[in-house]
Amino acid sequence: MNLLLVTARDENGEIVICAVDPDADGVHSREYRVVDGQRMADVIFTDVTVSEDQLLVYDSVERALDEVMTYGDSVLCGEPSGSWKR
Repeated sequence: MNLLLVTARDENGEIVICAVDPDADGVHSREYRVVDGQRMADVIFTDVTVSEDQLLVYDSVERALDEVMTYGDSVLCGEPSGSWKR
């Protein structure tokens, strides 16, 4: 099953991370390829409802997001080395 991990604000203004089915009502995407051939997508959410069981619970969402972004940055830094070997 494919899921989108989405950051959003709840009704109290707190940042939450939730798992959303890409086929859910109100989720629309446009897939395309970028210059290097990788697949990308623009995802638009319109009045998507998220249930309590779709929320991912962390002690600190901000800390979790910071760790994910740091990991993502390091992966992106290493990505060009794969194209250099071709």
